[in-house]
Amino acid sequence: MTPAATTALARSNGTTATVVIVAACLLIATALPVGTLTGPVAIFILTVLPTLIVLDAMWAGRTEGWLARRSRLARGTVLLLVNLAVAVVVELITENTVGAGRPLGTPQLSMFSIITVVFAFWLANIWQAWPFTLIRNRFVATAALLVSVYGVTLAVYYGLFNFRFLPEPGAATPNGPFDAWHILTFLVTALTGMFLPPAFGFLGLSRLTQPWRGLTWTALCLAWAGLLFGVGGVIDADPVDILVWVPVPLLFGGLITLVVFRDSIFGGLANRIARGVASTLFSAALGVALVFLYRRAVEVGHAGIVWGPPMYQEQVWIASATLALTFPLLAAHANFFGLWPLLTTTDPEPAADVTEDVTEDVTEAPAARAVPAEASVARPSA
Repeated sequence: MTPAATTALARSNGTTATVVIVAACLLIATALPVGTLTGPVAIFILTVLPTLIVLDAMWAGRTEGWLARRSRLARGTVLLLVNLAVAVVVELITENTVGAGRPLGTPQLSMFSIITVVFAFWLANIWQAWPFTLIRNRFVATAALLVSVYGVTLAVYYGLFNFRFLPEPGAATPNGPFDAWHILTFLVTALTGMFLPPAFGFLGLSRLTQPWRGLTWTALCLAWAGLLFGVGGVIDADPVDILVWVPVPLLFGGLITLVVFRDSIFGGLANRIARGVASTLFSAALGVALVFLYRRAVEVGHAGIVWGPPMYQEQVWIASATLALTFPLLAAHANFFGLWPLLTTTDPEPAADVTEDVTEDVTEAPAARAVPAEASVARPSA
C-alpha cells in the first residue's frame, strides 16, 4: 500500500472509530444517573486504566510470541480479560484501604483513581517502562511496573493531597500541603505534556537514552504544566474549570489525533516543528469542541445538573464521561484491538503508542534494546 493510501486509510479508520465510540459513550453517559456515572462506573473504569496502560506498554506491541500471533480480535480479548480481572482485585483493595470502606464516588477515591492513571502513563510511557524492561521475565516486569504505579501514587496522594474543603473528610483522608483540586489539576495538566514529543516526532529525545530521556521528558511535562497552570492562576480561574477546559481537551484530543488517527492528520508535514505545532493546536481545538459537545449533552440529558462549586456536578460529569469512559474505550480499541474490525494495512497490526517502541523482548541483552531514532507514534505512516 502506498504512503498516500496508508494515510487515507488511517484517517478513515480514525474518523469511523472516533464517531462511533464518542456517539456510543454519549448515549451511555446520558442514560446513566449522574451519581452512577461519576461514582461506581467512573471509579471502576479508572481502575481499569492503569493496567490497560501497563499491558499496552509491555504486551500489546510485541511482535513475537503466542499473543503476537493471534488475530487482532483474539489478542485484544485476551488483554482486555486480563485487564478486567486485575482491575476487580485492585478496586476491592483500594476501596477498603484508600477508600476506607466508604461508598464508591467519594472525592478521595475518585482523585486517587485519577492520579493512578497519571503515574501509569508517567512510568509506562514517559519513562518507557524503564527500568522494568531490564527484568528478564516479562510477567515479573509487568507486575513490578503495575505495583510501582500504585506505590508512587500512594506516596504522592498521602504526601501532597489535602481535603480540607470537605465538610467531613474522614480519618483516613490525607492531610498534605496542597489543596486536592489544585494538585490534581496540576498533575493531570502535566500529563498532557506526554503528547508533545510524539507530536514533534520525538525531536531531540531520540538522541537520549534512559534515564536521561525520562528525566528530560518529565521536566518538559512539569514546565508545560507550570506554564498552563500559571496562566490559569493569573486569570484567577477555578482549578476545576482549568481541569475541564485545559487538560481534559488536550488529553482527549491528543489521544484521538496521535493514537486513533495514527498521527495521519499532519503526518505528511516534513518539518517536524510545523507538524508538532499543527498537531498540538488541532488536538486542543478538537478536545475543546468535544468538551462543548459533552457539556451540551449533559445539559440536555440531565437538565438539573449544576455547574460550579461546591459540588462541581457538571464538571465532574464531563471529566468522567470523557476521560473515564470515552478515553479508555478509544485507547483499548486502538491499542488492544488494533482498530478491529476496521481494515488495516497488516493483521495483526502493531499498536499505536505515545512513546517510541519499547515493547521489544525483555530477554534480549540491554545493548540490543536501543530505541530506533526515527520511531513515531504513527507507526503505519512513519
